[in-house]
Amino acid sequence: MNLLLDIGNSRIKWSLAAVRNGAAAGDIELLGQASAADGFSCLDCIDQAPARVLVSNVAGPAIAGLLRAYCEARWALAPEFAAAEPSRGALRNGYENYRLLGVDRWLALLAAWHTHHGAVCVVDVGTALTVDLIDAHGQHLGGFIAPGAELMVAALNAGTGDIERFRDAGSNNNPDPGHVAPGRNTREAIDSGAWLAMAGLVERARALLPGDAVGARFIVTGGNGDRLLPLLEARAEHCPALVLRGLWLYWQDAGGA
Repeated sequence: MNLLLDIGNSRIKWSLAAVRNGAAAGDIELLGQASAADGFSCLDCIDQAPARVLVSNVAGPAIAGLLRAYCEARWALAPEFAAAEPSRGALRNGYENYRLLGVDRWLALLAAWHTHHGAVCVVDVGTALTVDLIDAHGQHLGGFIAPGAELMVAALNAGTGDIERFRDAGSNNNPDPGHVAPGRNTREAIDSGAWLAMAGLVERARALLPGDAVGARFIVTGGNGDRLLPLLEARAEHCPALVLRGLWLYWQDAGGA
């Protein structure tokens, strides 16, 4: 088996895939996730040594070094890191400098295009919110990056006078994560405002797809993707393992998995 790792700013996600062609990208599902702050002890539950460790990492070189040390000490393996590419088949990277597109975004696009081969809006809801667009011909049009809900709240707390005090004094009368209503206290107003701001960005971004944007596929991933889904007007597919699926395709297509 190969160990697939998606290392984000807040979470580490993993899956296992058969060596060679035993698993298709659509079969790759999220097996576990843990806080990135806890390091790689979450992988201690894997009792069989993987043949390879294949990685998407956007958390920086320090955590990459920690992963190398863990893999070498436990399995005598060096992890292999994916990187953004200028193109892969008909899918073409839309960044001016393709290397500067986050590898997680590239892998999510790769998985989305491989599945649908048509216009797609890919949304990743994590520490940051990213929205990427692919047209019907496989051209990545670029994307949008905005703070996630927690970062929006933190920015308000840091950049205003008394709002944090009023927020701490409020209660959340809308505990259902899929329900957003006008706030009746500062806590609710901030939380609802952050989630509606993200939903509004996603809907407006999707409308920028050329041609029939209404008919475009809509895929949501990321640790908070399930909370954003009910706030979107368009029907969306929820795929928590989207980056992991793209990671498997990355190595399969390269002939190395």
